[in-house]
Amino acid sequence: MPKSKTRISKTKSAPVPDGGRARSARKKRSSRRFAELTQTSGPPTSSQTVTQDNIQGPQAMETTPEVQTTSFAASQQTMLPPQSYVTSQASTANSHFRDQSAPQQVLPPGTHPVTPSTAEAELVGQASDKVSIWIVGSSIVKRAGIAARTRQGGKNLNLPNASVWWQGYGGMKLHDLIPKLKSLQKYEDKPNIIIIHCGANNIGHIPIKRLLHLLRNTLEEVVNMFPQTKIIWSCTLPRHSWRFSNKVRAMEKARCRLDRAAIAYITSQRGSFIKHSQFNTKPTQLFEADGVHLSPLGNDIFLNNIQRVIQELSC
Repeated sequence: MPKSKTRISKTKSAPVPDGGRARSARKKRSSRRFAELTQTSGPPTSSQTVTQDNIQGPQAMETTPEVQTTSFAASQQTMLPPQSYVTSQASTANSHFRDQSAPQQVLPPGTHPVTPSTAEAELVGQASDKVSIWIVGSSIVKRAGIAARTRQGGKNLNLPNASVWWQGYGGMKLHDLIPKLKSLQKYEDKPNIIIIHCGANNIGHIPIKRLLHLLRNTLEEVVNMFPQTKIIWSCTLPRHSWRFSNKVRAMEKARCRLDRAAIAYITSQRGSFIKHSQFNTKPTQLFEADGVHLSPLGNDIFLNNIQRVIQELSC
């Protein structure tokens, strides 16, 4: 009998689909990656990327927030400046703001800033150096004071160390002098110099003897009121016409007697006097149309005479 040939069929395993191999490879890579991660100490750095592909299970959910928290804290520490730096910057900004809002005083070299006490002392010293002068009288003084304000040097007659107070009253007579001085004392300290130009309006109003007696009593009271003040008599001015009489020559003689009596008493009390000799001949250009008050040129001459005497006494 013929030998039967036994066929041994080689059993072949079913082919593995390609998809299965890919999954198996991914599992192996994932296992190796997980092993590497578990061997490293500490949390992964910001350069390590943690995803669901390389970490499976609950560890992915726990690790991912920790990495995010760590990176956010590191960014905060990097962005925020130190506290000392913030404080120094704030103080610098505040000082800059103060410098801009309050301008600094620029002083010349070698000088010192003036404090309030120093400024007050300087003002007191300047005030004490001034020569206080009262000029009291009739409308002649009133108009002269107005004219002085329009001149160079102003009311102080261009005298840097003088402080002149003009007190002129229209129609003023001798018996008005003492009440006026008492009133002025309420507002100012006693002056260094008093210039009196008064008395012409009394001439012809009362007899000459009574007038001379009134003059003496008035001047004595002035000296007693101001014992430390230098009294200056400003001589009365001639007139083209007089209010109380038409006898111009008689009125001029009475005026001269009045001035001589005043000068005699004032000089005996260490006072002084001012003579306005430019008016003796009564030039018409020095008087107004009424023949009594002074023209602008006459006021300038009158003021120059007063200024010259004050300068002589102040030197």
